[in-house]
Amino acid sequence: MSLNSGGLTSCDYNMKPPAIRQHHQKQSLMDSCGLAKMIAMEGIYVFLRDAALPTVQDWNRAIKENGFNLVLDSFDLRNDDGYLPAWLRGEESGFEWYLEPVANMDEDPEMDPPFLFKAFIGDCDLAASLKFISQANEDVTSSIAAAVLAKMTDGVFWDPGDPELCGNQEPTSTFLRGDEAIALARKRFANLDAV
Repeated sequence: MSLNSGGLTSCDYNMKPPAIRQHHQKQSLMDSCGLAKMIAMEGIYVFLRDAALPTVQDWNRAIKENGFNLVLDSFDLRNDDGYLPAWLRGEESGFEWYLEPVANMDEDPEMDPPFLFKAFIGDCDLAASLKFISQANEDVTSSIAAAVLAKMTDGVFWDPGDPELCGNQEPTSTFLRGDEAIALARKRFANLDAV
């Protein structure tokens, strides 16, 4: 199953576990052909080594150890994709989860901002994308989850749509590791209360 430019087909949608399907309905719009079309989504990438991909249980443990009040729903990270429900400070949230080999990804210098990453990710061979819509706290949930995943796997956190990270800075400054990614997630979490 994968999200393409046209959205999820009803067949893909019906293959999702019930909890994911139910929440996905809240996030989708139906077109006249019955296809679920996603609202424009932003996303954060975590580049990691395939062997380092954790279980959700290990990921949740690391989230808690890093001091965040976020719990991810049970999910098979390697075999499932789509909406991953989560609870941030007890409130429903989540993000879309997609996993693919880096070898299958193409860079695109024409995108705004440019989608260029291979020179900055070392020997990482797997890319996790955590996609979200500009709704409620999903951007913060995605940031926390991605930052902790990057730290616990010695991976690389990249948010190509963040103007603060991708403004006029050097490209290497937009790729964060470990505690740098955690610091950014803490900042975004603190800004949630300010809104």
